Amino acid sequence: DTGDVLLPPLLQRAHFRILAKYAGERIVAGAVARLGSGIVDVSNVYAVGGHEVDWAELAEVVGSWFPGRPLVGYERGDALDAALDGGFVATGDLRVWVR
Repeated sequence: DTGDVLLPPLLQRAHFRILAKYAGERIVAGAVARLGSGIVDVSNVYAVGGHEVDWAELAEVVGSWFPGRPLVGYERGDALDAALDGGFVATGDLRVWVR
């Protein structure tokens, strides 16, 4: 259902990765990683029912694509707790400025 959004030119950009975790032939978790301004934004993190996101594994995979770059995410609630358990560190509240 992303055919009109994730067009081939976007998928070919070196600073952009769509990640999928498989169990057999089925995708059970995924995320998007995008390098920008020296950091890697990890977003759209999800897992299907019966599976959980392994945040330590996710950080390792993203780090293999973008070595030495800090990773950032915008999780809250249970997702934030899981990210913290996986080795991420909370740095403060997210603020969105509108002009």
